[in-house]
Parts: sequence; C-alpha cells; structure tokens
Amino acid sequence: MRWLVIVLLVLHGLIHLIGAPASWGGGITGLTAVPLIPLAGAALRLAGVGWLLATLLLLVAALGLAFRRGWWPVVAFVGVVVSQVLIVCWWRDARFGTMPNLVILAAAIWFAMPDWRRASSAAGAPA
Repeated sequence: MRWLVIVLLVLHGLIHLIGAPASWGGGITGLTAVPLIPLAGAALRLAGVGWLLATLLLLVAALGLAFRRGWWPVVAFVGVVVSQVLIVCWWRDARFGTMPNLVILAAAIWFAMPDWRRASSAAGAPA
C-alpha cells in the first residue's frame, strides 16, 4: 500500500504543474483557466506559485514516505490543504483533484496513527 500512495503523491503532485501556467495566463487546451474567485495581478501570480508549492509539498511527502520518514504525513497534509484551496478556486477545471486529496489525507492519517499510539503509550508508561 505504501508504494501505491507514493505513486499517487507523485502523479497528483505533478498534475499541479498544469495550474501554474494556466494561472499565469498560459492557455492550456481544454481548460477554461478561469477561477471561480476573480483573481488578477499579484493574486493570480501568487496562485501560480501556490500550484508550484502544492507540487513541491506532495513530491517531498512522496520522498518522505519512500524513505520512511515520520514527518511525511504532516507535509502531505499541508500539500493537500494548499491543493484543495486551489482546486476550489479553479473548481470547473480542477474539481476531480478532490478525490486524490481525500485519498492522500486518509493515507496520511492512517500512516500517522501508529506514531500517535506509540507516543501516547510511551507517555503513560511508568518510568
């Protein structure tokens, strides 16, 4: 299951690369590239940076999971939040990204749970 989540993180992260040029005025065939929330100027450029940030966060989370680092669920969670905010802004084009975000969120919670159980049992253990 770990490798399936890694593949999902990588593919979903790379798909966010479509959003940056679309938000910076580059036309992508088949996309409306029109946000639901009217953005212009610096806000639109910032949204393009947001798409790149979501890509980076999801790819770093994939690396963290591949190398079994305990911090990857936190990075994945932040990446999902950034991704979902952008998806809502570009809902007509990006709404289908919500499903991978939900799967990634569930996987991050699932993989983080053993750490929570270990931490809570260690805190209550007698010295």
